Amino acid sequence: MNKAQIEAIIRLIVALVPVINIVLAAFGKSPLPFTSDEVNAGLSAVVSVLAIAWAWWKNNNMTFEAQLAQKELNKLKDDRGHVGGEGDPLEVQ
Repeated sequence: MNKAQIEAIIRLIVALVPVINIVLAAFGKSPLPFTSDEVNAGLSAVVSVLAIAWAWWKNNNMTFEAQLAQKELNKLKDDRGHVGGEGDPLEVQ
């Protein structure tokens, strides 16, 4: 999910809060105990925490498989350094 999609979902939820309050009031129930601004702030905080956790997870080798893959990558880089020397990192030797 990209940033625009996340923002669209937040805006939809924030827009639904007044509608839910109207429906609750029409049926004689108490409206939700928070405003649209509070919903927006809460959802933004949740999305921010999830984005931070995702970025941390993606940039760290947390799983056993990722750690094995990193060892293999390091080995390939070491082997390439001994054989090919320095040069363009994208150049195949």
